[in-house]
Amino acid sequence: MTQRPSPLVALLTYGLLGLHLGSFELAQLIRYPLERYRELRKSLYPASVTWVGTLRPLADWLELTDRLRVAGTVVLLLAVLYHIATTLNPRFNLVKPAEVNPGRGMNAHLEVSLLLRIAGLTVISFWLLGMFRPLAALVGDSALRFPLFFVVGGVPVWSDLASAIIAQRSTPLSPLAAVAGAVFNALVAITMLWGLWGPRGPLGKDPDASARGVLRWAILGGLAAAPAILLLRSGSSWISAFAQAISLDHRADWTRMLVASVALPIVAVVALAPLPYVFRPRLVLPRRDAGVTLLSLGLLLLAMLVPYPVRAALTPFDADAISLGRTLRLEQPALMRRFALVLAPTGESLYSIAPDGSGEGEGARIPCNGQSVAAVQQFLDRKRFQSQLVFPAYFHLKTCTLLDWLTTQSMELDLEMLRKAPAPAAGEFLREALLQCEVTPKNRAILDQVAASGEFLPPKRGGATFLGGAYLHFGDERRAREHLVRSDLAPAQLEVLLDGKPLLTQGVVRGQLTMEGRARPLVRLGLGPAGRWQMMVGNCRPSQWRAVMSVTYTDAAGRFTFRNVPGGAYVLVMTGDIIGRRNGTPVVEPHPGAFGLDAQHPVRDLGKFNLRFVPVPAAPRGSAGEIASLFQSVLAPRG
Repeated sequence: MTQRPSPLVALLTYGLLGLHLGSFELAQLIRYPLERYRELRKSLYPASVTWVGTLRPLADWLELTDRLRVAGTVVLLLAVLYHIATTLNPRFNLVKPAEVNPGRGMNAHLEVSLLLRIAGLTVISFWLLGMFRPLAALVGDSALRFPLFFVVGGVPVWSDLASAIIAQRSTPLSPLAAVAGAVFNALVAITMLWGLWGPRGPLGKDPDASARGVLRWAILGGLAAAPAILLLRSGSSWISAFAQAISLDHRADWTRMLVASVALPIVAVVALAPLPYVFRPRLVLPRRDAGVTLLSLGLLLLAMLVPYPVRAALTPFDADAISLGRTLRLEQPALMRRFALVLAPTGESLYSIAPDGSGEGEGARIPCNGQSVAAVQQFLDRKRFQSQLVFPAYFHLKTCTLLDWLTTQSMELDLEMLRKAPAPAAGEFLREALLQCEVTPKNRAILDQVAASGEFLPPKRGGATFLGGAYLHFGDERRAREHLVRSDLAPAQLEVLLDGKPLLTQGVVRGQLTMEGRARPLVRLGLGPAGRWQMMVGNCRPSQWRAVMSVTYTDAAGRFTFRNVPGGAYVLVMTGDIIGRRNGTPVVEPHPGAFGLDAQHPVRDLGKFNLRFVPVPAAPRGSAGEIASLFQSVLAPRG
């Protein structure tokens, strides 16, 4: 008879196994903040997230020791299986009895046939625990990958499938799906482990133990194991749901999540340690067995109740939300479009067509209007920028500002996003806008907040060049020099940039627009860099309308004026009124083309020009011209 390990040794073994499993969860979770931090550092980012960089040594160590930790996990699992076998079956013994143990050497002490059976049972046990799931990844993307994954994945994969089927009828974080998967996993795994290693299994030597009794204890043990299995199965997904909603600048919250990713597996595995002893097959004693049964059912009830407070804690972060539009009931069919005309340097007037709103994939979109902007802004204020829907909310507000060519409001939104929920896109949009926006006090204040407050950091590569270029854009050569001398620009390049020539920051562009010979008020006109007009031509995304850096409107006589325009070459963009409501080819006469401003020419008068639409001539039926006309009619804007 083999003496089972002491309780202290058993707890230590289970605890170390939980620590190893937790290290893999930690390695998976820690990638998320590090990847976001790496993307943030490519552009402007807040200094409050620099703590994420301190996680890099830990991530490197986890990656370096990955194979060693896998080997340690296998060794600890073997020790756990030995504990299960010796606890369930007191007659279990790896060595021959003393009376049949002649001679010396390993073969004289060990039963080779028993070792072979133990090796086979160990392989089956590892399969039950899902240890062979990584083997499916070796197949690549072939058609065999999913069937192989389902076959070699073991009980955890089957449990995941059961949870997914239930979740399809409810929500991704459905408590019913989590509990069902955990109970299924626990019942099947414990029942089969008890059958394999118990007194009626292939290694069993107890004729007094009945198969029905072993099954009964295994079912009770499986029900009791449900809370621990639930933590092992769902703990990482719960933590991941929190991680996707918590901003990187919330260091304390992230520290708690990283600790929890290790602590939960330890608690779960240690909670499994007493099960082989409490639910070992033995003679029926009514009073004792009633207590054990109640314990099993109580633990099952605990497993059923645990997901509900977890879900309640995740609900404020919109973990179950499918989309922002559905959550706020703002979605509409994706039919609306916005049209603008780009007066290209080539003398053409080309359409720019963008969806009127934001979407999270194909299908419905959230339209850009006062109602959606107010609802989304209130949502962000109410959530304090802590929700899985923060980025879709930011992206919708960003889309609305870009479609309306509101550069200052767009940069203020980027600044708020960087402060409250840092996102790489916000830093990149803000950096780009500061290099081409109007030279106004509000925009200058935004640049000063970025550069001088210490609250934000520029990208490590090219950061000083960007800040120097931004201050040159605003005409401040002194501040520009402070940054450019720290950049990696060559002396010759610095000499060209800092040549002391006057910089234009208060340029003026004016003119008078008529449409089909009539002056039309409140037509919106935009000014964009001449080098970026092509990004707006044709069907494009709303974000591509950020090429417009200044906006104004026509008065009753069709006159317009742009002020605070920095020196450079520009083209006009216009939208509103009949644009997008007339069929035909748009023609502007006389066409302003590209025009420039500099210190010697601070004012540019474009004079009076007219927009008209030339009908497309009908083509003979069946001709190539008719086919071309059909394509043109499909692509042309309609009223």
